[in-house]
Amino acid sequence: MNWKCLFFLGMFWAQSSVFAQSADADTLKSRVEIKTSDGNIHRGTVKKEEPSSITILREDGLEMEIPKYVIVYKRDVSSKSTPSRATEHASRYLYSPSAFPINKGEGYINLLYFSVVQAQYGLTDNLSIGITSTAILMPTLLNAKYSVKINDKLHFSVGGQFGKLWFADEETLGIGFANMTYGDKKENITLNAGYGFYTGMDEQLPIFSGCYAKETSEKVAFIAEFWAMFPRSEGPVYVGGPAMRIKVGKNLFFDVGVLGLSFTSTGQYYNADNGTYEFRRERETYTPLPFLGLNWGL
Repeated sequence: MNWKCLFFLGMFWAQSSVFAQSADADTLKSRVEIKTSDGNIHRGTVKKEEPSSITILREDGLEMEIPKYVIVYKRDVSSKSTPSRATEHASRYLYSPSAFPINKGEGYINLLYFSVVQAQYGLTDNLSIGITSTAILMPTLLNAKYSVKINDKLHFSVGGQFGKLWFADEETLGIGFANMTYGDKKENITLNAGYGFYTGMDEQLPIFSGCYAKETSEKVAFIAEFWAMFPRSEGPVYVGGPAMRIKVGKNLFFDVGVLGLSFTSTGQYYNADNGTYEFRRERETYTPLPFLGLNWGL
């Protein structure tokens, strides 16, 4: 099932300040970069500083208490100078969503094959909405996702896409989904389960996908996404493969990958033995297929 998209409204960035309960006002508003003895680097806003530890709200939304004895260094960084990372837009893989939320006032535009667009905007820290369409508005779908943080490593979300094949179509198509994401924004895995439909046909479409992302540097992340679809009228459809997300500018990321596609096709064939035409299903596989995408964070 192809979801093609291109359209978007203007979005504005809104960022809230974080205040702690102890330490002076200048410290509480400061953004810091901390390197720990295990080699990890954490960036975020200071919430609390005590003689033995410092608590920060990391850029991925996780609150973390760091003992001072493991700190190699701590330096102040301004919010403007803090670089975006390859996993900055962790709410989406190549197409499938993760369960990570889009924070209030944040958003992105996802351009697939430089011809179709999907856009999403955070109304609250849990609820985001968006639109998917093509240059000729065929199809046009409205998107919504509600995310819940279960703990620091586990998120859950539900959502869907609903719309029209074209503006004059009386029928409706869409997909509802639920998913679970384990990990943080630098490395995570997601399982999606969905159910697609089109009221103009007697077709129901169970859909499943598995996705993985790992940041390999500040500018590069590895992404893998695999889909399995089970249309009632045909055999299973499988599509997916690996890709790289590369930071090419401020809040601008380029996705490049290789996909494989396998599906069954039904055709009419002539049986020379009995002189009749018969319908036959055959599985077709196409690989490698290039994947190209562009992500712009707002």
